[in-house]
Amino acid sequence: MGIFGASALVLIGVLRWATVGYLEQQSYATIEGEIAGLVEQYRRRGAVGLQGLVNARAAVSTGVLTLYVLADENRRPLAGNLGSLPRAMPDADGWFNFMALDSARRPVQMRGRMFLLPDGKYLLVAQDQSRLESVRALIDRAALWALMGGLILALLGGILMSSSVMG
Repeated sequence: MGIFGASALVLIGVLRWATVGYLEQQSYATIEGEIAGLVEQYRRRGAVGLQGLVNARAAVSTGVLTLYVLADENRRPLAGNLGSLPRAMPDADGWFNFMALDSARRPVQMRGRMFLLPDGKYLLVAQDQSRLESVRALIDRAALWALMGGLILALLGGILMSSSVMG
């Protein structure tokens, strides 16, 4: 059981790491792509054009809650679908993690990036991390059930083997 159990643990760990890592990368790439596109539009259209674009993007539902905020130098929102910039500090990689309310007024974990524009305004794009957390929890539950099933099968196999040897 020792080698089989260790192999199963390694397999489940690699599966979790690869799946969650892929989903995280997709989410982060989407956020960074949105910011890059909005910054490019800021360069072309200026602050007023960016303000209209942020409001337009904030009004579109893509199936994943995405928050957009354009704020002035004093961090007061000028456009977007979030009432204020998050008070949280960014992590070591520059990502902001904070709670927000979804359309049903339920709290959801958000992760996003903030960009300081040349004129001192702030641009924030963040996405709901609920799906990612659901996948993590699903894989963790599946791993637990698989380990419990393996343990039960190992115990049953041991009982059958010992009864056939002794009987």
